[in-house]
Amino acid sequence: NNWLEGNTIALGSTGNKTFSASFIINSYTVTFDGNTATSGSMADQSIDYNATESLDSNTFIKTGYSFAGWNTADDNSGTSYLNGANYTMGTSNVTLYAIWSVNSYDVIFNGNTETSGSMSNQTFDYNETANLTANAYLKIGYIFANWNTASDGSGTAYANSVSYTMGTSGLTLYAIWTINTYS
Repeated sequence: NNWLEGNTIALGSTGNKTFSASFIINSYTVTFDGNTATSGSMADQSIDYNATESLDSNTFIKTGYSFAGWNTADDNSGTSYLNGANYTMGTSNVTLYAIWSVNSYDVIFNGNTETSGSMSNQTFDYNETANLTANAYLKIGYIFANWNTASDGSGTAYANSVSYTMGTSGLTLYAIWTINTYS
């Protein structure tokens, strides 16, 4: 027979009775917080006390950032866990915050039939604003006009050393040349 706490039991004359306690293990909740994510959601994960389970894989997305793991503090000052890491449940619910690492992208400068010169790629973090590196290419008989996203000049034009804000992908800029006129 199962007896619930607080039940009254009539012993009668049948002698001693032995009762064994039954315990139900507590289960606690892991709540996943996107921590400034731009999209996605995750259901809570239930884990029994002292059990070890793999954490659910991240489904949050943050534009311009890569998921770097989970942490017990939203500023990454707590305990860190990798995506899908094993987690041993303690005696209370826990919130794990997504930690984000900003993506970096390159601006590639192409001399587009230059005669001489070279330029290194310029690296920007997502949403970073800085001046583009000044043109260092030369083309005999031509003058540098601007940078352009298309080698034939039909794309988006950028002035030399103009301020640029990085989006979510790299960029190749082609030198556009204007022929010199002599008299």
